[in-house]
Amino acid sequence: MQTFRHFNARFGKFCMAVISVSIFGSGLFLSVAARSAPFPGMASSALSDPQKGLFGAQHGIEFHLTESSAWTLAQDPAWRPEEASWLFILQPELKRPDSKLSFRLDKMGKSQDLTQLAKRWIREYPMLGFQWLQTKNVEINGQKALLVDFYQKSRAIQVRQILLREGQRLAVFTCSDKRDVFAQTVSDCNHVVQSFQWKN
Repeated sequence: MQTFRHFNARFGKFCMAVISVSIFGSGLFLSVAARSAPFPGMASSALSDPQKGLFGAQHGIEFHLTESSAWTLAQDPAWRPEEASWLFILQPELKRPDSKLSFRLDKMGKSQDLTQLAKRWIREYPMLGFQWLQTKNVEINGQKALLVDFYQKSRAIQVRQILLREGQRLAVFTCSDKRDVFAQTVSDCNHVVQSFQWKN
């Protein structure tokens, strides 16, 4: 896990990846949703065996892709399982090349909270070409989380992020797609996000 300072710098690069998604194949994730289903849409378990849809176990977390999941693991060297970061794309037959779901695990300072973190990002979004839409408190499997939505007008890309904190650990799911199909993508993302658990 990296320090918050390093995470914030990487987040800026991540935003630039969304801006250039057609070139780099990366994406962001922010948006708003119901308290019980921040992403209208997948399920539960950790890193152990990507072949079985299990991610995160060696990092003390757990989330999974079910056999019927629309998502598949992207082969992108910028995303490293040993650093608890994964990028997922939709199955090719769905023909939605801009749909992206990612996960990162990072480290926060003891004195920081999710609201302060979100406020800082919101100030930085315009510099990266994004418009902040909404911030909302939600729950994921009984765990408090923060949902943030934003929009990149120049490319009509909408993004939703779900932030979960446990001690000094910060889990970030990011979901993005073209605005006209974003509702469906958020549903697909939700299936994965709702499976997240802290294991230790």
